[in-house]
Amino acid sequence: MAKNRVFGRPAGGVLSFYYRRFIRMIVPYLLIAGVWYGVKYIFIERDIGGFLYELSTFSFWLEHKGAWYVAMLIPVYLAYPLISRE
Repeated sequence: MAKNRVFGRPAGGVLSFYYRRFIRMIVPYLLIAGVWYGVKYIFIERDIGGFLYELSTFSFWLEHKGAWYVAMLIPVYLAYPLISRE
C-alpha cells in the first residue's frame, strides 16, 4: 500500500498529531483553568487582563508561576514533529 509521505510520516500525520494533542491537552486545560481563573480574576478581583495573562500561560514564562506543566508541553509538542525521527 503506497502512501504519500510528509517528513517521513503518512500524509496528514503532523496535522493529526497536532489535532490529537490539542484535544488531549488544550481543551481540558481551558475547561479547568478557565473556570478557576475566571472565578478568581473575573468574579473576585474584576481583572480581565489578569485572567487572560494566567490563561495564556504567560505568567509561567514571565514570572515562573501558574500552569507550568501546560506551559512546557506546548513548545515541546510544537517542536516534536520537527525533531522526531519516525
